[in-house]
Order: sequence, then C-alpha cells, then structure tokens
Amino acid sequence: YFENRLAFVNGVKAAGGNAYPHKFHTSCQIPEYIAKYEAIGSGEFSADSGIGLAGRIGSKRSGGKGLIFFDLVGDGAKVQVFADASKFTEFASLEKEERNAKFSALMVTMKRGDIVGVRGTPGKTRRGELSLFPTEMVLLTPCLHMLPKSGPGLPGLTDKETRYRQRYLDLIMNPGTRSNFITRTRIINFLRRFLDMHGFLEVETPMMNAIPGGATARPFITKHNELNLDMYMRIAPELYLKVSLVQFAPDPVEQLCFSAAVVVLG
Repeated sequence: YFENRLAFVNGVKAAGGNAYPHKFHTSCQIPEYIAKYEAIGSGEFSADSGIGLAGRIGSKRSGGKGLIFFDLVGDGAKVQVFADASKFTEFASLEKEERNAKFSALMVTMKRGDIVGVRGTPGKTRRGELSLFPTEMVLLTPCLHMLPKSGPGLPGLTDKETRYRQRYLDLIMNPGTRSNFITRTRIINFLRRFLDMHGFLEVETPMMNAIPGGATARPFITKHNELNLDMYMRIAPELYLKVSLVQFAPDPVEQLCFSAAVVVLG
C-alpha cells in the first residue's frame, strides 16, 4: 500500500502537478456546517452554493457508475459527501461515457485517510441525510499508510502499544482520545486565565540543572558539549520557583506542558 501511494505521489510530481496543494479556501468547519444546514428538508437543497469544506476521508462507498459516497471527518464531526459525476464543473462539457471515465480516474486517487477539499451545494438526500453535493474535489494530502479498519461494530484502535507509540493514529481512530486532549487543553487554559486574573505571574524555568535536585531520585544525566558540562534534568520543578519568589515574583506559577501540572507558590 505504501509503495503504491508513494508511486502515485511521485507520479503527480513527475507530471508537473502538486501532490500537496498549498491552499484550499473553506467556508466553515464541519460542525458549523452541520449546525447551519441541519434544518434543510429531505431531498431539498440550500440556496447557498460554492460551500467549501475540508477534512479526512473516513469511509468511501460506491453508489454505482458515476456516483461515490464519502464520509468527511473533521473537528470531531462527520458529514456525507454525495459525489455525482454529472455535478462536477470540470466534467460538465463532456459526453456521459467520457465524463464517467474522468470522474472514476479522479475518485481512484482519493483513498480512506486522505485529506481532501470539497466545494459544492448543501442539501439532504431523500433519506434525510445531510450531505454536501460537490462540484469540485481536491486531494490535499494523500495518506501513505492504510488506516486500521473501523466502523459500526468495530472497536477502532485498541492495541495499547500502538496507541501510545503512534499517538497520531490514536487521535485519528478514536474520537474519545481526541476529546480527552481537547478537555485537557481547556482545563489548562482555564487555570492559566484564572491565575492570571488573580495576579499570578507565569514564568519559565530551566529544564536542565548544573547540579542534581530532587532528594533521592536518580537524575537523568546528559552532556552540554559547548560548555563541556554534565547537566541534570530537573526532578523538583519548585526549586526555581522558590528562586523566583525570592527575586521578584510575589506569586510565580509555572505551566508544565509535559505533565499538565500547575505548581503554585504564593
């Protein structure tokens, strides 16, 4: 799979194309799109046209000749893309057979996991599923590795070793992991705003010390080549906060990005 996708990318470059387009202008994010157009009736279309969305292809299904369905995933939400060859602007002047052939050639380049840009008209299918009916689709970032299988009845990525060693894959496959990351960020931002409102000063302190600190804990040792010094990774972050307290800061607070812990002295 990897060799085939890499060959495709190299083929696009060799033909003078750009396998990784610089820009694709979007009209809104997928959650905003859903909120704005959810009220459309079944089988109806919005008066808006040229609405642009971008996201990752979560699934791809064939609906017959000249018809492909995609699930476009992004920002924790999903929307269907109803790709009909007859609606694409670049194929409008072609005869049916040639149009379907060009359409199929374009669809073959788009795989599950790829990031794509879609532009078209919002609407709902006869069954009432909110969709985007595209007049244009652009491959923005090819996914070079096949994603694990997912879908109804499938647990997603469950192997703990893979999840922690390939965190990006965990974020793609498991919405709960993404939700945890977002919640963590919001908690940290709230703590930062709260402490800032109450007069605390955020400081950054050294990660490496010239002497080991942290009671009886065994320190991590590395070498500062330019100064020819042995350096020790800090274990007790409050030591430099105490120094800050003595020097000038009445209420120093430090954000420890690697552990999401907040240490306050005051």
